[in-house]
Amino acid sequence: MLQVGSRIQAKLIEEVEKDHWIVSFQGQLLQVRNTTSIPFTKSQMLDLQVVKSNPIQLKVLSSSKSRPFRLNIVV
Repeated sequence: MLQVGSRIQAKLIEEVEKDHWIVSFQGQLLQVRNTTSIPFTKSQMLDLQVVKSNPIQLKVLSSSKSRPFRLNIVV
């Protein structure tokens, strides 16, 4: 379980539709929605921090102005 304040790293795998990406995180593929102004690119590594645990929201650490984005887990 991810805890608020934890820092993690994820790799962008593929854009499935505008601002919706598949990311690789701890050996799992997850779908995320980018609500930041940061443009994502395929194979980009993201340094993230857990902002909220339920539902999971992460903040991109590479920009102090980035907004959290929600992880929608796809099994």
